[in-house]
This record gives sequence, C-alpha cells and structure tokens, in this order.
Amino acid sequence: MSLPVRSAPHRASFALINGAGAGVVEIAPAVTDRKYVVLHYLVVVDGVTTVEWRSGTTPLSGLMPLVANGNASAGGGTGSLAGLFETADGDALNLSVSGAVDVDGHVTFILA
Repeated sequence: MSLPVRSAPHRASFALINGAGAGVVEIAPAVTDRKYVVLHYLVVVDGVTTVEWRSGTTPLSGLMPLVANGNASAGGGTGSLAGLFETADGDALNLSVSGAVDVDGHVTFILA
C-alpha cells in the first residue's frame, strides 16, 4: 500500500511504510528525471521475513533477514545529506518483502 508523501521544496521528505504480505511495497512513486536519496529509514516487521530496498526492481541494499517484531534502521535523519543510497532517475523507491507479514516504519529522503 502506497501512502501520500509529505514534502517541502529543498527539504527532506517523509513517507510512512505500511504494507502487509509478501511482495513489493511502493514507498514513493517514480518521478520523471528525478531520484530519491534516502537519508534515514526504520523498518519494523511482525513476523520472520527478509526485506530489501529497491530502485524500481533493482536492489539498493542487501537482503536484510528480520525476526518477528524485529527491525532494521540506518541513517541519521536530515543531518547527513550524503544519503545511504539512491534510486536511479525516474524509478520508484520500493521495499521488497519476502514473507507474508505486516511491515511498518518510516523513511526520510530528498527528491533530487
């Protein structure tokens, strides 16, 4: 389930992560000639699964195995504008989930 993205010009944007079941969760939609630079994320799952950040269908992170009620997080919010990883121009920011579990959290990014 994709939720609306809150953003402000020349500032960090924020999106919720809210998905259920195995598959791909679109975090932020593709924008022509623009890319997402991820500054921080927190992913929480309610069951055993593996998650992976993607630029469209291309992996951006390694597979992250998580246990029930486990989480993964990285980055320092808006303090570091270098980013953790970025999508290709024109790609959506996606989170791939291997197991049929609830996935929640948030992500901070810049649309560059």
